[in-house]
Amino acid sequence: MSAPPPDIEDQWLIPTYAKLPIKIVKGEGAYIWDAEGRRFIDFATGYGTAILGHCPPAVRAAITAQLDKLMVCHGSLYNDARQRFLEALSLAAPKGLDKVFLCNSGAEAVRPP
Repeated sequence: MSAPPPDIEDQWLIPTYAKLPIKIVKGEGAYIWDAEGRRFIDFATGYGTAILGHCPPAVRAAITAQLDKLMVCHGSLYNDARQRFLEALSLAAPKGLDKVFLCNSGAEAVRPP
C-alpha cells in the first residue's frame, strides 16, 4: 500500500495518531469499507461509540425519530428524552448511585484528586 497524497486532515489535525493509508467511507454492522471498496472488520468500533455496529437499524430509527423532533437541548432546560433516559439509567444503576453527570467524554467525568 502506498501512502495517499496529503490530506486536509494532515494539514489541520494535530498528529495524535499515526495514519494508515486507508480512507474509510462506509460502515455497516461490524464492517467498514474504504474508498476503493475494500471491506475490513472494525475492531476499534470508534473507541466504543459503535459497539452495536455501524448503522444498526434500531439505533438509526431512534436517532432519526429524535432528530425529527429536536437535535439538542441545553442542560439548563428540561427535556422529555433526557428524562426518559435518566429513568432508564436509574433502573440500571447500582444502589447508592443517585446522581449522574452527563458529559461528552470521559475527560469531563474525571474528578481531580
